Formats: sequence, C-alpha cells, structure tokens
Amino acid sequence: MPRSYISSAPGGGSSGIAIGDTVTGATAGSVFFAGAAGILAQDNTGFFYNNATNQLRLTAGAATDTPLKITLASAQSADAFQIFASDGTTKLFSVDSTGNKIVTSASLQLRAGGAGNSQWIIESVYEQGNLIADKNTYIGWNSSSNGGAGGGSDTTIGRADAGIIGFYGADGAAGGKIQLSESGSAPSAPAADCVTIYAVDNGAGKTQLMALFSSGAAQQIAIQP
Repeated sequence: MPRSYISSAPGGGSSGIAIGDTVTGATAGSVFFAGAAGILAQDNTGFFYNNATNQLRLTAGAATDTPLKITLASAQSADAFQIFASDGTTKLFSVDSTGNKIVTSASLQLRAGGAGNSQWIIESVYEQGNLIADKNTYIGWNSSSNGGAGGGSDTTIGRADAGIIGFYGADGAAGGKIQLSESGSAPSAPAADCVTIYAVDNGAGKTQLMALFSSGAAQQIAIQP
C-alpha cells in the first residue's frame, strides 16, 4: 500500500485535514485508515467506496478470512443486522441478536423453536401456515396458525424406521393419513427399481389407485366402489 501525506488546501492554514483538502497519492474511492506505525494508508483491493453508486466494497484477503465481522454488545437485544428498502423504513432482512431468527420479509421468517431450539421453522408472520424441521427426524406443516412459541404442527412426516417414512398427526403423534388427489393424467414412468403411486379417474367418474413401474406398466391397486 502506498504511503501518502496530507497537504492543506490553499489558504487552509491548519495542520488538520478538512473536506476539500488534497491527499497526495490517494485514489478516488480510497477509504483511509491508520496503517503500520500510524501511517495513513489505503487498500483499494480490500476496502473501497464507489461514490457514483454509493457502494462500499469489502474483499477478503484470503479464503480463510472473513471480510466483515460484527461483534455484538453484551446482552444485545436489538437486531444484529438489518437491510431496509429505499424508503428507509421497510425492513427487508434482519438477523436477531441470537442468530435464531431471520426475517426475510414482512410476512416470512425463519426461526428456531421448540424446547432447546430443537426445531427450525419457516413461518408466515400473518399466521397462514408454517413448515417445521425438527431434530427428532420429522418435518411438519401447520396451515391454520403459526404454531405458537413452540412451533407446533398438525401434520408431520417422520422416520418410522430405517428406510421407512411414517405419516403422523400433530408433532409426530399417531393418527396421520395419506390423501392423494387425482392426477389429470398418468405420470411419467419412474427410474429403474422405483414405483410411483398415484390416483387417477378411470374415465367413468371413479377414482383408481395405481402403481406405475419403471417399465411403464401400470397396475391398479384399488378402485372406488
């Protein structure tokens, strides 16, 4: 980084620096800082401001470096990070002080929930529903409310056993079911060693439950009485 010195603007008469003064050797967009031994320095590759676009650029010096580090105050309560729209009041993105809640818009947030923050919840702030991933190996949905502080769900898919998916009621409890809506047409054949289960109208107003194999052959499992 080049060394620079400060020269007073014409008629300045002061040893300090002021708006309008010239910094010899400076590049437009340089952000100055005190380098080794307090020498005024610039690093335009790593720290640069583009006044034409109002863009501040930070570039890591190496793949193992973090270009921006924010350290919170003890017992921080306000958000750790926020991004606002051009009006300066509409918050588009924020991360709370714990890192357990990320709000990506006025109506959607990703947050931790459950005992000991055992769940990650994608939640509608307007209580239109949420999607929950629980460490106890289930994924849950709740389409009627935001689930409260614990992030409860009313429908879940979980690991019943090795290689077996189970369908359950609220938060992994028993009582779940599978419901298939009729497909408009038969799906494409699955990959080798796979089978696709689907429902379709038999052409006479009755619902068929079908199994489609990789060969393209379809087998009826059951039909509406």
